Amino acid sequence: LKSIEASGGPAVVVADHCMNEAGGSWNRDGTIVFVPDVSKGGVYKVTGADSTPVPVMTANPDKVYAQPRFLPDGRHFLYVALASDPGLGGTYVASLDGREDRLVLGGNTFAIYASGFLLYLREGTLMAQAFEPERGIRKGDPPRRVVDRVAHAGDYGHRPTFDASENGILIYSTNSEANDKRLKWFDRTGKYQGTTGEVGDYWDVRLSPDGRKLASNSGDPNSEIWVDDLEHAVRMRLTIDPGSDHGVPVWSPDGNTIVFGSMQGKLPPG
Repeated sequence: LKSIEASGGPAVVVADHCMNEAGGSWNRDGTIVFVPDVSKGGVYKVTGADSTPVPVMTANPDKVYAQPRFLPDGRHFLYVALASDPGLGGTYVASLDGREDRLVLGGNTFAIYASGFLLYLREGTLMAQAFEPERGIRKGDPPRRVVDRVAHAGDYGHRPTFDASENGILIYSTNSEANDKRLKWFDRTGKYQGTTGEVGDYWDVRLSPDGRKLASNSGDPNSEIWVDDLEHAVRMRLTIDPGSDHGVPVWSPDGNTIVFGSMQGKLPPG
């Protein structure tokens, strides 16, 4: 983790060993709250160069921490927790002293705060929920729709595809930019051979051993397993479970069976 003056100059190392970082935030007092390694868990804080990072929240076997974001007071922050238990995953509000840690928006949902609202995605639509940052609670007003077709990122959703400044300017990536993908064939020499399958959101693409079928996972925010019959241009949905996130399909040697992983939701991870 490094810092650099906005006017230029050398980069200064703030913290080492950020091998698989998952976001951070800087308050007006110079304290940075960050996740140095999402695979190992834990939220840390550090102030200035040559300081030793101090744990704010230690690793939890039931949750993965990501994307801490300071609230206006500089003492409290939001973070997203990813969990196989739907009751644990979501956006939390916590404090630098470690005394507060409570869920404010469930469903493995990543949210940020801006201009009196929590901004978050629901099935590709960016929503705004009134929020009191001083008390760290949602208001009773129903959420408002802000914009449709906002892209959902991979990496279990902890990489944001939208952000907002303190004065209310919103930036975001749309589905047409991130989720409308087209699969293309190339031969072993790199020569283009045409397209295959439908336009959509593809992850973990796997050809069957005989090359006649294609398994993949797609969906927002949770993925299902799909199989494309390439010879007949027919697509079949293999799993139907909106509450779980499926991925990493693998064919058996005879091409008759597919095994896959469950990354979050009703099924245990595996």
